[in-house]
Amino acid sequence: MNDRQKERARRKHALWEMEMLASYGWYSHIVDDPNMPTGMNFHTHGLDLSWGHRDIQIVIPYPEICRGVSICIVESIKKGMKFQAGETYDKILKDKSVKFVNAKDGKRDVLRVIFPDLNDHLEKFNMTEPFDQQYEGVEE
Repeated sequence: MNDRQKERARRKHALWEMEMLASYGWYSHIVDDPNMPTGMNFHTHGLDLSWGHRDIQIVIPYPEICRGVSICIVESIKKGMKFQAGETYDKILKDKSVKFVNAKDGKRDVLRVIFPDLNDHLEKFNMTEPFDQQYEGVEE
């Protein structure tokens, strides 16, 4: 891809972001990110502007479920729910709890969603791999 094509793609993506914010109040995407513990970074944009809530981040290495879970979380936020770092919440996943912790997405402060491991553990010291990696780089 030459520089002109890259610039065209960048502008097209920026336009898409503005359209999503105008239409829905938020958007999300997944990026390969070698700075994340699992190599991937799913995160939202716009929750702070639209609902006064920090954007969320998910780093579990199962991208196929990130979108659905984020939609459930955003729907709760739109109804007035305010998720807090350090707190555990039920009913985000069907019959499992999740925890929110402070994290960074570049320079942005976000809330990272911590998913339980296969034994339903949410605390790092009890979690099995690769789920324990969700805690890398967070502010506890």
